[in-house]
Amino acid sequence: MKNFFRYICLVLALLPFVGLFADGECDVAWNEAKSYYDDGNYKDAKKMFDYVVKHCGVGYRDAAKWSKICQSKLTPSLSVKTTDGNEQKITIYQEGKPRNASNNASATNKKSNNEYKNSLNDVQKTIANHEYVDLGLSVKWATMNVGATSPEGYGDYFAWGKNVPKSDYSLSNYRWGGDSNSAIKKYCTDSNYGIIDNKTELDTFDDVARIRWGGNWRMPTDAEWQELLEHCTWIWTSVNGKNGYMVTSRKKGYTNNSIFLPVAGKRCDTQLKYDNTVGYYWSRSLYQFNPRCALYAYLSTGTMHTTYFYRYEGLSVRPVCP
Repeated sequence: MKNFFRYICLVLALLPFVGLFADGECDVAWNEAKSYYDDGNYKDAKKMFDYVVKHCGVGYRDAAKWSKICQSKLTPSLSVKTTDGNEQKITIYQEGKPRNASNNASATNKKSNNEYKNSLNDVQKTIANHEYVDLGLSVKWATMNVGATSPEGYGDYFAWGKNVPKSDYSLSNYRWGGDSNSAIKKYCTDSNYGIIDNKTELDTFDDVARIRWGGNWRMPTDAEWQELLEHCTWIWTSVNGKNGYMVTSRKKGYTNNSIFLPVAGKRCDTQLKYDNTVGYYWSRSLYQFNPRCALYAYLSTGTMHTTYFYRYEGLSVRPVCP
């Protein structure tokens, strides 16, 4: 009997290194990996998905695909200069906030609206009568939100794919459905939610930036928001009493070029929430793993990342142009 227990212990110790797990054990490992992913902990999520691939097979619940997604989400931290000349690190997270994310890593720098405008006089240009700044990235970024009349203005709020503001931003009146009693009518990648059309980005005629501004203006993709996060310095500041981020290019030849992104809050049902505290900016990209949601940029003090939420809520829109 003693030898039998020794044998069992040896088998259990070697189990990770030989053969494949049983389905139940594979499910446990996969669910743990997905839990890490949902929490924004992409490093540990990738390790767990790789573990599933090794012991449960490459095709097990698309674990290899999930591992690649985690790898694409892992990005370096940014250095920002504070008003006393010191440097602080701000870590970028995408699609979900990490377990121990700090909300206090941002620098503060007061700047008046006139100073802001003067700093951009040499770099602002226009497309279809709307100003943009070239940050040396893949697209040019507008200087203000759709519906705003100044860089620090909040502008209007839009449901994803809707081109006019509303008084009530609720699921019951969202144009493409998606509640428990209504299948998604457009932009669907999962038959559990509606009829699949595999559209993962807004059509031009559903893009509020194109509809309202004309020219080649459009809403940014999730990848373009991530590019802005990765290649610019983000400093929390205030312009004419409006909090937000001064975003300055770190690309060679463009380091004097900036845009200001006010944190305008969002509209839920009939209420405006978190204005002057948190910014919510739509991308034109669907969240493919739950097509009831779309991807957006979340901005608060010391925290900037892309994540996803329901398409019916009213968020800000900052246009871009190729």
